[in-house]
Amino acid sequence: MTPAERRVRELLRSGDPHHTAQAVELTGTLGDPALFANLLHGCQRLPGGGALRGNHLFAEQRGVFAPQTLANLLHLIAFAPEAALLHPTLRRGAIGKLSIRVSGPLQLPAAMDRFTALQTLTLSENRFITLPDTLARLPALETLDLGRNLLPTLPAVVCQLTSLKRLVLRYNPIKALPAAIGKLAALEHLDMSWTNLDALPVEVNRLEQLREVDFSCVRRLRRLPSPLRGLPRLAVLKLRNTYVKPTPEDIAAMPALHTLELSRGLYSSPTLTVSDARRMFLEVRPGLRLAL
Repeated sequence: MTPAERRVRELLRSGDPHHTAQAVELTGTLGDPALFANLLHGCQRLPGGGALRGNHLFAEQRGVFAPQTLANLLHLIAFAPEAALLHPTLRRGAIGKLSIRVSGPLQLPAAMDRFTALQTLTLSENRFITLPDTLARLPALETLDLGRNLLPTLPAVVCQLTSLKRLVLRYNPIKALPAAIGKLAALEHLDMSWTNLDALPVEVNRLEQLREVDFSCVRRLRRLPSPLRGLPRLAVLKLRNTYVKPTPEDIAAMPALHTLELSRGLYSSPTLTVSDARRMFLEVRPGLRLAL
């Protein structure tokens, strides 16, 4: 063991978060492949969703990292030299998917921009109320899953991820989206199911690549948000278990719509039955796949 490695391990063993950060910084400065390999021995990403697993130095408790522990581990992975003998799933070029669970506010190192292959990041079930600005250092990110957190709105940093194609916000107490969502010009899929949303900002009409929107079980939603009208590629609209009753004019204003899911209970009155609704919508859009 080299003196440098000995010093790094001494700092890590102290258990002091400040010392741990010093150890990680020192390791990155030294750039010794063997030191990286020793510190990251046993760490890996699991198949499938890419859940990160630590070792005795960067340990989780029941699959959940302390925020600083996670930040330190990601920092080491970000700066690990090619010559370091790491688990193959920790090679930066191999990290296309990453799933993270932490026990407190998310901390991401400034070196996140070194994860150039990362396209899918799952941060669901973390009780987050906000996200760090360092998330913006993932400009190539295409899928972001923020489901089952405590977000009151979409954090502004997410609107800087201009390559984002899929955004999952289900099961958050979100009441409104910021106007900045209009910057996500590449967005194709938006999942807002089980949120508290009651309207959309007009800037949503800039999302010309949007193909699928899921508002299932958004009980505060009472009418079709007008920014969806005129979107040229919107093909799938899910409105199950909502109070939204689109009109034939709404359907006509969405030229690419081919699948529409609605609450059957809204069309069970003597004056408007399910059969009436089917006939009404199919007259406007023959071939529409209507789930009632």
